[in-house]
Amino acid sequence: MKNIIKFIDKYNNVPQVVYNALLKCVNSPEHPIYHPEGTLETHIDIVVSRCFERDSKELHFAGLLHDVLNHGICKELWGDERKGKIKEHLKGDYYQNVFHAEHAVKLIELPEVTEWIESHNVDVSVVKTIVGEHMRMKNYLSGEKGKKGGM
Repeated sequence: MKNIIKFIDKYNNVPQVVYNALLKCVNSPEHPIYHPEGTLETHIDIVVSRCFERDSKELHFAGLLHDVLNHGICKELWGDERKGKIKEHLKGDYYQNVFHAEHAVKLIELPEVTEWIESHNVDVSVVKTIVGEHMRMKNYLSGEKGKKGGM
């Protein structure tokens, strides 16, 4: 969580809705094959750390927000029934929301979130594009469905 905290310190005035979504990431189990780091919080923390290696505020925000709704808070936000659910796996159960990228874009489009991002001189359209397309890029890089490797 140290990189998430570093992000919050650097890009202050985090909207409550984003903070609440981040809190739900704590101890939220990730797919044991694709995310061996264990929890959504740890995954996001690692991604934020990698994004901080680049001098791109847009990438920083995309790193924080790309999977922040993988745990299904979207039902609370919009009443969306396509929320995530616990899936069983031999190596451990995990939470999955196949619409998390689309839901994260909706989160970014909330006025308070857009204003927060723009208050740090960040192009919100770039953040939305990266977040909205990150699963398509992952699937592209991993090749045909079911193929091991990729991201």
